[in-house]
Amino acid sequence: MEKKSINKNSIVLLLGLAGFIVMADNWVVSPILPAIAENLNVEIAKAGLLITAYMIPFGIFQIIFGPLADRYGKNKL
Repeated sequence: MEKKSINKNSIVLLLGLAGFIVMADNWVVSPILPAIAENLNVEIAKAGLLITAYMIPFGIFQIIFGPLADRYGKNKL
């Protein structure tokens, strides 16, 4: 069976796209906060805590697991 190799340009493109999608979710949620607050029957300020509650652990775990993945590899984590 013949294995196909992925060239470096494809990998860079896929990683860039993945990074954009991860950060874009924050930009998408902000404009729809009034609709989220209405659906959850809470104030907009309380619905805004959703973004904070998501982004703080997201940032912390990137700082922790990034170096660990570099050191041990992604499969061992």
